[in-house]
Amino acid sequence: MSITSRCLCSLLLVGFLHFQLAFSTQNSRHLIRKRQITTPSFSQNAYTFTVPSCTAGASVGQVFATVYGGYVSNYISGSTSGQYSISSSGLITSNTATPTPETFLVTAYGSSGLPATASVTVVASCTNNYYGSNNYGNNYGSSNYGYGSGSYGIGGRTPPLFQQSSYAFSVGCSSTQKLQVGLIWATNSKSDTLNYSILNGNGSPFSVDSNSGQITSNGPVANAGSYTLTAQASDPYGNSATVPVTITVSGSCFCSGLGTCSG
Repeated sequence: MSITSRCLCSLLLVGFLHFQLAFSTQNSRHLIRKRQITTPSFSQNAYTFTVPSCTAGASVGQVFATVYGGYVSNYISGSTSGQYSISSSGLITSNTATPTPETFLVTAYGSSGLPATASVTVVASCTNNYYGSNNYGNNYGSSNYGYGSGSYGIGGRTPPLFQQSSYAFSVGCSSTQKLQVGLIWATNSKSDTLNYSILNGNGSPFSVDSNSGQITSNGPVANAGSYTLTAQASDPYGNSATVPVTITVSGSCFCSGLGTCSG
């Protein structure tokens, strides 16, 4: 074989190896990106809920996770005592009329099969003596029933009470789709259907579903920023309560102007 032929073969071999390396690197990056967009992300790293009613089957609170480019297929409760279970929508319920406090992990599985976990702490203090120490409280002062402002309401009802004294959500930006932020949740003493609203929403890119309490953006939010809102829950009789909500949008998502968007 001539020197020229040998050089040509060497150049072809080097070119082939470069192609293989580039393909392998690109494929690895693709797999990394695929993993990043298919792993569930909880609206909070940790949740704290208070049992609102000392009855089996009572709703305790709801966790919420999203999957960019996919969906959450299932939630699994890590309650070792068996006192608390979770539905496929993330709603946690009490399995006993006398639940006790417990901290456990909840796992969300994305449509790709990848999991994510969040910590859940349930505060409970139930007894059979209505007038004694129980989780309902005395209607006027502070109790373990929940959180919210307001005094004893009309219609024989306490004002709605939120499951948390404040809510803080963190979500990544997007230049192409609405943001699924998180869920606020309240109850009252009669388990009425409540209406949710944002009081200072003018100029804010976020709104809340009046029936479910699910907060979403009104459109894509491409820039990072922090938003402080006041959410309200009201019952059909005019009783209401408010809670502060902080939403932090992270990242920087933009369109290149050529029809290709990042984020």
